Amino acid sequence: MPIDIVGVGLNATDTLIPVSQYPVSGSKVEIRSASVLPGGQVASAMVACQRWGLRARYVGKLGDDAAADLHRAEFARAGVEAKIITARDCASHQSFILSKIQAREPFSGSVMNVLPYAPKNCAGNGSPMPAPFMSMVATLAAAISAAGWAREAGIPVVADLDELYPTSSN
Repeated sequence: MPIDIVGVGLNATDTLIPVSQYPVSGSKVEIRSASVLPGGQVASAMVACQRWGLRARYVGKLGDDAAADLHRAEFARAGVEAKIITARDCASHQSFILSKIQAREPFSGSVMNVLPYAPKNCAGNGSPMPAPFMSMVATLAAAISAAGWAREAGIPVVADLDELYPTSSN
């Protein structure tokens, strides 16, 4: 069956921590719960698209840890075709999210601070994937290559960028 949408990019295991107030320097704020969930903007978008009836594929990189198992299980449960590069002896990306409770629902309409962790020693570690899935790890270069393949095929390309990256062209 043909795929309707492909997402190439980052996934991260999110630890959601609701707090009644943000801690000030040198203080403590008690937490009453924490939820560990699969996340990441692109990975979450592909799961949402699959739930909305599109046939979705996710291409990305995971470590070889329990977080990777959590992501693989969620992709399978959601029916998303996942093309994963495994970075051996590496941890997967993580985000710790502090959410200030503004209503009875811990994450409803709340202000959030995200504390990301990207293991630096794993940037080039992983098994290559053949094109057009990806011939390198999930980096800016891989995303640019994937966007180029999609544009050549007449497929719309959308980007969600958190950071500016230096390039060698213009």
